[in-house]
Amino acid sequence: MDRQAILTEFSETLMGLGREDPTIRKYTQVAGAFLNEVEADLPTQRDALRYLGRMRDGYKANSRNLYYYALKALFGQMGWAWDIPAPKSKTQDYEQLDQPVLATGEIQQIIESAKRHQDPELAAYFAVSSTYGLRRCQLAAIRPEHLQDGKLFVQPSKGGRPYRHQIPPQIAPHLEGIRWRGDIKRMDRLFKYLLFSAFGDIADYYGYGWHAVRRALVTELNRRGLDIMLLYKFMRWKAWGMITMPLIYSHLEDEATDQAIFEKHPFLGMWGAQP
Repeated sequence: MDRQAILTEFSETLMGLGREDPTIRKYTQVAGAFLNEVEADLPTQRDALRYLGRMRDGYKANSRNLYYYALKALFGQMGWAWDIPAPKSKTQDYEQLDQPVLATGEIQQIIESAKRHQDPELAAYFAVSSTYGLRRCQLAAIRPEHLQDGKLFVQPSKGGRPYRHQIPPQIAPHLEGIRWRGDIKRMDRLFKYLLFSAFGDIADYYGYGWHAVRRALVTELNRRGLDIMLLYKFMRWKAWGMITMPLIYSHLEDEATDQAIFEKHPFLGMWGAQP
C-alpha cells in the first residue's frame, strides 16, 4: 500500500469536490494518521472501528464527527467497504435551531433579480440551489459533464457515490451554456452578489449563505404537509431513527420522488410556468 499516493489522491479528490483548504488539511491529517497505524496492505472496517473506538470518551462530538467523516470519505474514495454508523452526539446541537433562513418572499425577490441580471451564472446557481437545496460545496463541485440527459449528478458532501436529480423544465433553460467553474470562495462571492442585486443593502443578511436557501426549502416543504419519507428521499438524507425502516423498505425511485416534490415545490413556479 503506497500511503503517500493514497493521501495525494485523497487530497486532490477533496479539492475537486470544492472542499475548503482547512477541511482538506484536517481530513488528510486524519487519514494519514490512520494509515500509519494499519499493518495490512489494505485497511478494513475493523481497523477503522478500532481507530474510532478510542474516541468514545474524552473527545467532543465535533472531534468524533471529524474523524468519522474523514475516514468515511477516505474509504469511499478508495472503494473500500464502509457501513459504520455515524457517531451519536451526547448533546443536542441547539445552535442548528437558530440559523439564518430566507423567507419565501425573499427567495422570490432573489429569483426575479437573478433572471434579470446580465450574468446567467447567477440564475443558474440559484436555480439549482432553490430547486434542490444543495450545500455550498455541492454547488462548487458541479461541472458541465454532471448535467446529462435531463439529469443533474450531485456529489454527496460527505463522500460516497454521486446521486442524480431530475432537471425540471422550469429551470432547464437557465442551466444551458453555463461553464460551471465554481469553487468555495466563488460560491461565497456569488451568494453575496445575489443578495446585493436583490436587496441593495445587505447589512441585515450578515451570516447568510447558501444553507439559508436549503433551510427555506425544507421549511416550506414541511409547511405544505409533505410526506416525511418523500422529503428525506428528495433531500437524499441518510435514514435514521424511527424512519429508518420505512426508508429502507420503500422502493420509490429517485425520478418519481423528484416528480412528487416538484408538484408541491414552493419555489419552482417562480422560475417560470411548466411548458
